[in-house]
Amino acid sequence: MPTVSGGKSAPKQLLPSTARTYWLLFALAALSFLITLPVNYVGEEAIWTVTSYEMWFHGEYTAPVTFGSHAIYWRPPFYNLAIIPVAQLTGWSHVLAAARLVTMASTLLSALLLAWFVKKLTGDKAFAAFSALVYLTLGDVFFYGGWLCYPSQFFTVFALGAMVFGWLALDNESYAYLAAALIAADAAFFGKALTAYVFYGLTMLVITYRKRRWNFLFSQRSVLLHEIALVVPVLWYLLAPAGGVQSSGMIEDITDKLKSQGGWNYLIHFVHYPLQTLEQLMPFAAVVIFAMLRRSRLGQWRKSPDMVTSLLVLFVNYLPYWLPPQSGMRYIMPLFPFAAMVMAFMVFYGDKQVRKWGTGVIVFAIAVKFALGIWGFPFFEKRFRGSHTVAQEIVRTTGGRQLYIKDVASSGFTLAAHIDRLLYPGAPITLPPKNFTSGYVISYLPDKTIGSVYKKYRVGNDDVFLLCRGTACNR
Repeated sequence: MPTVSGGKSAPKQLLPSTARTYWLLFALAALSFLITLPVNYVGEEAIWTVTSYEMWFHGEYTAPVTFGSHAIYWRPPFYNLAIIPVAQLTGWSHVLAAARLVTMASTLLSALLLAWFVKKLTGDKAFAAFSALVYLTLGDVFFYGGWLCYPSQFFTVFALGAMVFGWLALDNESYAYLAAALIAADAAFFGKALTAYVFYGLTMLVITYRKRRWNFLFSQRSVLLHEIALVVPVLWYLLAPAGGVQSSGMIEDITDKLKSQGGWNYLIHFVHYPLQTLEQLMPFAAVVIFAMLRRSRLGQWRKSPDMVTSLLVLFVNYLPYWLPPQSGMRYIMPLFPFAAMVMAFMVFYGDKQVRKWGTGVIVFAIAVKFALGIWGFPFFEKRFRGSHTVAQEIVRTTGGRQLYIKDVASSGFTLAAHIDRLLYPGAPITLPPKNFTSGYVISYLPDKTIGSVYKKYRVGNDDVFLLCRGTACNR
């Protein structure tokens, strides 16, 4: 049984709520994700709907196809492959909803995996449910990243699987858990990036050090399993038709984060990144901070070996994203479940009043989410629905003539997604051929080498230009 301040066990009968109550709140929080399905494209979401549709249309399933090319988007295709069957069920006219459903399912699976893991560690069902609830209602997960059509949550569920199965493998000296961890690591790579192996590797080193499992980690069977797992990305890059493009793009993306932006900019990043991380963990992190300022009793994480290990896992995995000159919040999303578990421990095994604050903040967050569904998201829809109107205007203006695109900004992808929907079941929009003689091109900038400016549109905060060449300019 975990301990609270004073070193005494926290009797289950004194807990303010049962596991059933927490799971009821969890179900309510999960239900709130559905209100985001009708919201128009946000940010770069259209990248993954466009690439998924083009993969399906062209029958190419080993690499994302973007505007008819493999060179623009170079990540592995697992997230797209998960979207395609869902989009076929919903219909391609609802591909954005289909993609968001994949993200939502990934978010919920991450929360459920965390609950299962906490139950394995502590044996406390109520604490396990509370940890899952805290994770699901973290600000970034609940209001933004947990439902948007980005591969980050899809990556997170597998990266988290690699870390927790690896932990349990070392705990139990189980090769079955170890094999599951390595399969999850490979799946995370196919879902987004090579950094899956960094999360897994650093986590395994921390836990091995803490539990002194060096003999198990470096046993012959363990080494063999690791060799098999690490051969997978190598074979993929060597054998996949677009493997060369994907590997060079992946390496370039990682090395770009190491490029210096100057001493002052680095100092700003170094200070800002932890503050931004704290912001993503709101509103629940505010409960922990407030309780500390009030000197309320919190669960004594220092007396829980598993919580100390979790904090070390967090810190060691955080450094590769905090210390480089460039980084982003979405890169550390696999760490949020561990942060949620530690914060949940401090609140759950703290004062009764602290537990009430924690539950109250979660209820408030759920209420705000539903309020956004009723008032906030419809306002956003009115403010930013212009992208679909512009797409309709472009299709009408071009009147069936050849239409191309050379705009890889988020506004360009959003327009392409709407145009593909309007042209369906016709071919999706593509890049212009080098020597095309007549037609229209959607461009982020006016470019005389492509054509003359025919019309100018406003999509969100961006200007978008419709260029023309040849006889198309005479319409």
